[in-house]
Amino acid sequence: MTRNTLADRLYRLVEEGLLEKRPYQTEPVRHDYELTEMGYEFHGALLMMSRWGDRRPVKRASRWPCVTRYAGRTPMPRSCSPPEVSP
Repeated sequence: MTRNTLADRLYRLVEEGLLEKRPYQTEPVRHDYELTEMGYEFHGALLMMSRWGDRRPVKRASRWPCVTRYAGRTPMPRSCSPPEVSP
């Protein structure tokens, strides 16, 4: 993961209230990130979804539309239909 990608994701999580940014060093300035109360609540939900997915292995590509996010722009839907198999 690039530095810019990580910085963008951390910024979004702070903005949404899932993380809190705290400085721990002044020269150079460095920050630590901690889960907020809402972050702890979401963490539990995320773990439950992950465990649910682990019990259901993917057998084929999903026919549901996928969403791709491009550097802060509005997500653009694209098709994720399985590849055609020749007879």
